[in-house]
Amino acid sequence: MQLPTPPVLFIIFARPELTARVFEAIRAARPARLFIAQDGPRADHPEDAEKCRRTLEVATAVDWPCEVRTHIQERNLGVGRGCATAIQWFFEQVEEGVILEDDVLPEPSFFPYCAELLERYRHDTRIMHITGYNPLLTAVGQDSYYYSPFMHCWGWATWRRVAQQYDYGIKDWPLLKASGLMRAIFRTRLQQRHFTAIFDLYHRGVINNWDHQWLYLILTKGGLCINPCVNLVRNLGFGNEASFAQNPWCYHGRRTTHPMEFPLRHPPFALVDPRVANQILRKAYNVWWPRLLAVRLAMPFFPLIQRIGRWWFGRRRPG
Repeated sequence: MQLPTPPVLFIIFARPELTARVFEAIRAARPARLFIAQDGPRADHPEDAEKCRRTLEVATAVDWPCEVRTHIQERNLGVGRGCATAIQWFFEQVEEGVILEDDVLPEPSFFPYCAELLERYRHDTRIMHITGYNPLLTAVGQDSYYYSPFMHCWGWATWRRVAQQYDYGIKDWPLLKASGLMRAIFRTRLQQRHFTAIFDLYHRGVINNWDHQWLYLILTKGGLCINPCVNLVRNLGFGNEASFAQNPWCYHGRRTTHPMEFPLRHPPFALVDPRVANQILRKAYNVWWPRLLAVRLAMPFFPLIQRIGRWWFGRRRPG
């Protein structure tokens, strides 16, 4: 018997057309509890207020039996603080649930996949994250999913027991960095240097995002993520309206979805294949020497790059 759809957190902003497409997928799943979190309009974008209003109208057009709660920001927190605040608010009210942003379109089987795994691993503290995205083109074994230490945030699910450990500012990063434990977490010098540079930027608040802090939590707790062996979500947000992913021809933006087969085939052991982990690092995290060199060279100029990026992304957003 199929489990009921878990509570859903729907994170929206000012993109009514994209929001409508994702909302239709949520409507088809008919969750009994829907939580809608919306960031506030940007002060330097006068069109945001009306677009936020239209977007919220789309996301709250619930026509099935459902408890709806909203968390609306009056001012703009940005992608990082906005999403982190929404996730915290969600897990103050639920023990477990699914998180979807306004540009992540799930395949219908994504919801029962999450429901079954949330129940199965509810009390298994090794498992910290369930994702709907599979960045790999080739199959990984004969099971329905595989384990990885590296998370993906395009359509995912987790538990309060994980969310309550999240630290947006990764305050203990200097201590971890000085301890030399990065050598225990990552297998190669390239991986160590790559993530040291990235975590430095997040700790300093240079990058306005929330996802690598969640990755940091999983890595430092020795946790595992569950990845499906077929891709269950499509990211619609590549292009002019994106906050970060501006390239519409990006590999990840062109990934198609496939339905999950049920009943799920569960792996007999909760182990990570290091070859698969390395593929994910290269495919999803771009861990390779040219990118590391580019990050290190750009670090002194990141504040300027961010200001230029905010101006450029803003002027390219269609009205």
